[in-house]
Amino acid sequence: AALGAWAWIHYHPLEKPQVMRFSILLPAGQVLTGLGGPEVSRDGRFIAYTARDATGISRLYVRALDSLEPTLIPESEDAQGPFFSPDGSRLGFFAKGKLWTASRTGGAATAIADASFQPGGATWGEDDTLVFAGSITSGLFRIPSTGGKPQQLTEPDDGPTGYAQMWPQFLPGGRSVLYTIWGGPNAKVRGAAILPLNADRPMTGFMEVNWSSSYVRSGHVLTSGPHGVMAAAFNADHPRATRPQTFVIDNVFSSTATAHSWFSASDAGTLVYVPGDPNLGTLAWVDREGRIQPVSEKLMSVANLALSPDGTKAVLEEDNALWLMDLGRSTRSRLTQENEGVNSYSIWSPDGTHILFGSNRGGDWDVYSVPVGGGPAKIVLARKGNQFPLSVAPDGTMLFSERRRGTGADLWMHSPDGKDSPLLESGASKVGAKFSPDGRAVAYVSNEAGRDEVYLRSVAHPDDTVVVSSEGGIGPMWSPDGKELFFRHGDAFMAVSVSASPFLQVGKARKLFEIQAANGRSTNHPGYAVSPDGKRFLVLRLDPKAIPTQINVVLNWFEELNAKVPPK
Repeated sequence: AALGAWAWIHYHPLEKPQVMRFSILLPAGQVLTGLGGPEVSRDGRFIAYTARDATGISRLYVRALDSLEPTLIPESEDAQGPFFSPDGSRLGFFAKGKLWTASRTGGAATAIADASFQPGGATWGEDDTLVFAGSITSGLFRIPSTGGKPQQLTEPDDGPTGYAQMWPQFLPGGRSVLYTIWGGPNAKVRGAAILPLNADRPMTGFMEVNWSSSYVRSGHVLTSGPHGVMAAAFNADHPRATRPQTFVIDNVFSSTATAHSWFSASDAGTLVYVPGDPNLGTLAWVDREGRIQPVSEKLMSVANLALSPDGTKAVLEEDNALWLMDLGRSTRSRLTQENEGVNSYSIWSPDGTHILFGSNRGGDWDVYSVPVGGGPAKIVLARKGNQFPLSVAPDGTMLFSERRRGTGADLWMHSPDGKDSPLLESGASKVGAKFSPDGRAVAYVSNEAGRDEVYLRSVAHPDDTVVVSSEGGIGPMWSPDGKELFFRHGDAFMAVSVSASPFLQVGKARKLFEIQAANGRSTNHPGYAVSPDGKRFLVLRLDPKAIPTQINVVLNWFEELNAKVPPK
């Protein structure tokens, strides 16, 4: 009998696992949101994701693959970046400036550490400790899952260790962490690096990439990117320098602000990912009643847009480069060249002759200027930390956002004579700020109340500050006459009257129209522009493929991955 069984197994080997695909559609009215997209548990049985509904609030859900309905995690409002414990029984996530843990099956969530509203990912180890990046510039911390004092593991220095360290992941065995370093020419390591948790051993870099990387149990390292996910064979026990060269997942939703694609793979080979392009759409004018006039029917992938003072041209960000578009003729010319780093957050000079923009071409983010007619870019502002231009007052004073290690984003002013002075510093983030047309007030977004709201502040009298939105808001923009302030709440474009005499006053916010339009690269950019007469809005109307409402699932995906990129 034993001999017969041996012969049967020898000559009739087990069938190869079949790769199977299906999709999970979100309920009507829900849209996927968050830091890094859905996360699959190590055993491949559960998917965690964050989604917002018509209220504009994101919440955390868990979907079991053997269930038809998701489970809502209590007390998970404004959640993002979910991740599983090794056994899949618990979840971690970020929300309201904290790092939280919760049971997968319900119960109250517990805040265990402080974090910013723009964290850099987290991972849960076999020893029941978490490694997380509280913000893009904070470095990595380690903390028990039950809470306690976080232990700092790394510190970005804007030099050898880069200006950002994020997307940590415990490697098998729990003795080291894979993470991503963003850095400039002075950085000793850029891209994917490994940090041994033994303090006597330094970090080691093994792959120069600009986007996040992750390890999967098939023996590969996967790298995110704006055009798909690439793979390279990789032995986590004996890491060597490598370079991903083969695309293994196409059409993946990705975030240029966090350099991360929305996908996750379990130890058993279950792949989950979100398809689509978040910035795919067509340019259009929308009037105050919501009537649409297309500028161009051509689909384009644009992360940001900025309208010229005369309303005839727009600067578009596409593939980390800046382009100048003539809106009347739909023609484009390039403002920044290849191999000049990431270029974004463009704004116009008041006279319309120059474009100010942020770029990391020199290492961390600084502010540059380029003539509208083309030519070499010149540096305008270079300080320690990361600076992003936001607005220019009539007298030439530039308002900028600054993010330094371990802090939220603060607002500063750069005067025409080159002097820098703070406008607003605090532990909360202050982003997306815009000078009023007369330069006497600033509208901005802050999370100091627990979620993003729009505020209005006097430049000369800082105590004169009022809250503009009441149920969440981003992307403030002024009307040309300074009598109205516009902002966004979900898909709704809102307007509120503004008066500055004798002190700042705002009216009741009212909805103008709703449209599914791109949000911009981050909350530092409104994602839309106001025409010179204040009667129209230039937006990027999202294509259906740009709206993340679907999670694709691939079972036994490692069979396909190993065929494309054989492991070593």
